[in-house]
This record gives sequence, structure tokens and C-alpha cells, in this order.
Amino acid sequence: VVFEGEEALERGLYFVLLPPDNVFLDIAMGDDQTLSVAADASDLMGTAKVKGSAENELLYEVIRFIGKSRERSEKIEARYGEVEEGSEEDARRLAEQQALTDDVLAFQDRAFAKQPDSLVRALLLAGREPQVPADLTDGTPFEWYRGHYWDLVDFGEPGLLRSPTFEAKLLRYVDELTVQTPEDLKEATSELFERASVHPEVYKATVILMVNKYAKTKVMCQDAVYVHMVDEVYASGKAVWAEDPSNMIESAHRLRPTLCGATAPEIRARDGEGKSRRLSEVESDYVVVWFYDPDCGHCKKLGPKLAQFNDVANIELFTVNIAGERAPWLTSLESWGVQGGTHVTPVVDREGTLRPWDVRSTPKAFVIGPDGTIIGKQISIEQILGLVEHHAGERE
Repeated sequence: VVFEGEEALERGLYFVLLPPDNVFLDIAMGDDQTLSVAADASDLMGTAKVKGSAENELLYEVIRFIGKSRERSEKIEARYGEVEEGSEEDARRLAEQQALTDDVLAFQDRAFAKQPDSLVRALLLAGREPQVPADLTDGTPFEWYRGHYWDLVDFGEPGLLRSPTFEAKLLRYVDELTVQTPEDLKEATSELFERASVHPEVYKATVILMVNKYAKTKVMCQDAVYVHMVDEVYASGKAVWAEDPSNMIESAHRLRPTLCGATAPEIRARDGEGKSRRLSEVESDYVVVWFYDPDCGHCKKLGPKLAQFNDVANIELFTVNIAGERAPWLTSLESWGVQGGTHVTPVVDREGTLRPWDVRSTPKAFVIGPDGTIIGKQISIEQILGLVEHHAGERE
């Protein structure tokens, strides 16, 4: 099979897929892209012989060694079987596996010394796990691991973008190695952008991956991470690849007033008797603000669950009927068993009331804390009591 083209491929790890069994052969494409590979189809990686590419000779040399080491690892596990964790046998098993890992790393280092500036070296080093020192004295193993997670990753190598390693490593850093609070995640993404800024292509890919991830997040309060990234990159003009980021900037602007920790926007509307009521006038430790439409099917399904707040002393229910007076909104509340609370409908300046809360669909719930700030949003009714209980416990 011959592959040829007038333009060079972008740096990265590619593979040739051979039907009908869909076996594949990895090929690293660096600066020198004129090469030939001969291999037996029954064992492509094991028999591959390369001409014209020192990069790929190095790649197959390392892959074959790793394959043999994997077989040794499986034999170790089979020999020990299921051993009790923490036992002497378990300690010996772990020691043998660690010795095997050390052999693999030492072999790779010797191989990399032959081509210290190769793409293959960058690709394989990026996939390495940081090895926590056995004699660690400063900090916890997790802190050391996280602090050295990027030591072997060359953010200046765009070839990493076309590999199975880089994206997975980025996602693991924010998903598993970072505390899942908005502030910690904002700090982590800013760190990643700073590291990636050494190469425009790597920076662009890193930003787009993170922005897309948090633009679609379903985790409460993490929309603040999205807003932070839009402010840092797109609103500041750093996203030179984006022809018109105005939609993203507008989206962040809509979310900003109701981010967790923000002071709840004021709501002024009329109750069932036509009296003007304000959200800021509600005297309760916690306020559940629930936007709904009496004709909305999902609202009708969830509405009866609001009755759970009837007898909760530190929670006040503040419902906002977005449909206006045309709908039998008070009748709906009565049929749901809701007692007490404040219930309003915006008659004057409806859009001005709903816009700060970004209400474009119903139902939509928010939880306001004792200091008037939003502590929960996009939350199910069933989760509200647990959130309030947790928040109150942290304040004691």
C-alpha cells in the first residue's frame, strides 16, 4: 500500500487500519515523512521493519519492549493469584511489578538518548506516570503526584494533539486531580492555559477542549468555570482563532448574575392580591426561588414536591409564575399542596424580571443563602433539603 501527498501531514501519531480484521499499525509522523514499513499482517507491530525513519524505528523498539514487559506483568499476577492486600505476598508482588516498571523506564531512557529531540520521545514521555519517591518527606503522595503531573509533558510539541495521550491527560487533571469547586477548577484551567501558551496550536486546542467541557457541564455551580474562561481568553482578545466570539461573551454575560456566590438579583412582582413583593424582603435563612409556568407539563409533575417545604422552619418558598395572570397560577399552587411562602407573577416589566435570572425554560430552581447569595442552581427539588442542611452545617 502506498500513501502519498503533496503536503506533509501534521506532526502526530497516526495509524494504518487494515480490514477486514481492522488490525492497525502505528506510525509517527515527525519532520521526515518519507519512509517504508514492511510487516507480517498476522503481527504488524511485532514484525514491523522500518526504512528511512529513525523516529519509527525508535517507536517499534519501545513498543515491542513494552509488549514483552506486559507479558511478564501478566505472569507475575498469575503466579501470585489473589493475595490478601497488605500481606507479605502482596508486598513481594508489588515489589516485582515495581522492578518491572523500573526496567521499562530505564529501557525507554536508553532508547530516548539516541534521539533526544524526537517526536516519539515527546509522545511516550507524555504518557508516563509520575513516580512518587519512596522516601517522600515533604507533603502527601497525592500532592507530589499532582505537582509533578506535567513534568514530562512538552506543551511546545503540537504532535501531542494527534495522540491518544494529551486530551486524556488534560481531562484527568481537572476531573480527578483537582478539587471540584469552581475556584479550584478556575485556577486549574488558568494553569493549563499558561502552560499551553508556549505554542499557539496547543493553546488553541487546550482552550477549546476546556471551554466546550464546561459550557456543557451539568454539575451545579461549574458554569462559573465557563464564564471565567470566556473572560480570560475570548473577552480579552487572546482567542485569535475566533472570528466573532460575541455569542460566547453574551452567553457568559447572561450567566454571570446567577453564578454561585453572586448576590441574588432582585425580583419585584405582584402577589395574588395585587400587592408588590420583593425577593429581598423575604425573612428566612434560606429561600428557594422557583420559576415555573402552570401550563408546563414538567412543572405540573414537579409542583407537588414543593409541599415538602411547608413545615421547614428555615426555608421560605418564593415562586415566580412566568406565564402572567392569564394562567390559573394560584389554583395550581393550591392543587400542589403548597402552603405559605411568597408567590408572585411579573405583570410589569416581565422580561426585565426574568432576564437577570436567565430564565428561558421552566421549571428552574435557585437556592439563596442567609447572606443573600446564590448557593445552588439548576438543582432538583429533591436535592434542595440536602444542600441546605450541608450549607447550614458548614456555617456552624
